[in-house]
Amino acid sequence: MPPRTQTRIRLVANAVDPGLIDYLAGHRLFGVLPREALLQIAEQARHRAYPRGHHVYVEGEPTTHVYIVRSGLVAMSELDDRGVPRVVITYSAGDVSGSLCSTLGKVHQCTATALVDSEVLHLPQRLFDTLYEKYPKLGLRVLEEVDHIVRRSRRTIMRLTLTPVTARVASFLMSIPEPGSNGDRGTRVELALSHQDIGLLLGTTRESVTRVLDRLASDRIIAVSRRCIEILDRERLKRLIAG
Repeated sequence: MPPRTQTRIRLVANAVDPGLIDYLAGHRLFGVLPREALLQIAEQARHRAYPRGHHVYVEGEPTTHVYIVRSGLVAMSELDDRGVPRVVITYSAGDVSGSLCSTLGKVHQCTATALVDSEVLHLPQRLFDTLYEKYPKLGLRVLEEVDHIVRRSRRTIMRLTLTPVTARVASFLMSIPEPGSNGDRGTRVELALSHQDIGLLLGTTRESVTRVLDRLASDRIIAVSRRCIEILDRERLKRLIAG
């Protein structure tokens, strides 16, 4: 990811609360653990808030924690042969990063950057490795999680390699959650990411994203105002995705 002004990370909380234990109990990875293990995690884990553009960790750094995204959107990027950052996968609420590097003792293979304001739970590597060795079911869940990540990464690479830029942007717009509608005109969504961030996600440039959005607006498929996009014709967007 391109360098941005780094701001101080805000510590959200470090006290044990029943809500965190309940969250872990319902988590797809940690839900297999007994309550005493969940209590250990809740005692030692730390919530941290990352402003948009701040690195959670950087490629090549030693792995010191396993990370659970509580909210927001975190991009995992690596440099291509030209030294240009390329997003290989994004992590959203509930996703876990660093579990494989932790168990294998490897350094981080990607740079993790908050694309929007995000909250991440930091679990110390030593505790995670202890639980991994003690509870075989956790090891199975880690393997399932890694398989899930690999399949998602492959889909991302296929999309970026084979799909035209217009179809990628249209697919991105269709994937934005719909908080509400604007009467008969269409669905209005807030664009939390900059055109540069969208370009990184979609494997293209900021200029290309801007051109596609301008063209869609000119064709009355969307309407753009400040950081909001109003989807006027979802059926035409779907046709663009289908090619």
